[in-house]
Amino acid sequence: MLCYLARLTELELVDRERRMVERRIKAEKFPAVKSLPSMVCAANH
Repeated sequence: MLCYLARLTELELVDRERRMVERRIKAEKFPAVKSLPSMVCAANH
């Protein structure tokens, strides 16, 4: 049971951090997030 709760807490912290980053990016109104493959493809054309 303790391992389950530890894992659940870990997943919650990871999710909170991800959402915090998303909120900060949205608040700063950065341009759309681009992946490396999409940038490489655009550079080759």
